[in-house]
Amino acid sequence: MLRIFNVILLGFLIYSAFQLVGIRYKSRQDYSKLALLKKQTSDMNDEYTKLLLEEGTFSSKMVLSDYAITKLGFIQADKSHIIEMLKSICYKEYSEECVLATAGNLNN
Repeated sequence: MLRIFNVILLGFLIYSAFQLVGIRYKSRQDYSKLALLKKQTSDMNDEYTKLLLEEGTFSSKMVLSDYAITKLGFIQADKSHIIEMLKSICYKEYSEECVLATAGNLNN
């Protein structure tokens, strides 16, 4: 009877030893995967920061103005351009208020 009990305990000891080895192996694999994911997260955060800086650089007023002038051919609007636009809008509408508003702008 004691011998059977000792064999059962030995079997349980061997089983628990294999379980412990398996759990430790899985734990090391998971930790390795976690370290890899942390590195990827860090790399993505660095890339995001760079993109934010780049976006800030390209969206600054000076860069947009330079791009509009050089690439798109825009010109800086002055008072004569604004008056011309008001005249063209008023000629299309033929309203008396519009003509008076345009005449007021011409005097300024």
